[in-house]
Amino acid sequence: MVASRNYADFASEATFEIKKCDLHRLEDGPSTTAVMTREEGLHYYKTMQTIRRMELKSDQLYKQKIIRGFCHLYDGQEACCVGLEAAINPTDHVITAYRAHGFTYARGVPVREILAELTGLC
Repeated sequence: MVASRNYADFASEATFEIKKCDLHRLEDGPSTTAVMTREEGLHYYKTMQTIRRMELKSDQLYKQKIIRGFCHLYDGQEACCVGLEAAINPTDHVITAYRAHGFTYARGVPVREILAELTGLC
């Protein structure tokens, strides 16, 4: 017999305990708990998967010599930009040196535009 499950079987949110930070010249530090909703978690996961697929395609295009010069890939670091983007405001600035494809996507630039820039088609 095969058991079926639906979305009602899953929790709608998760709570995480965070290690307390050492403070320097601050009275209060960040919260030691964080709550993530199911929708937020799915959004983060989808964003990380999209970045990984974009980077794998970039690697393929680089090996085919369609992307010229250097191509510093971001695969394996997707959670960094997704987590940072979740913690800051849309009006905050992000400065990167290179490997910025993930940050660029997380900040709202479509995959098509990022790949166009890498291939010189924009």
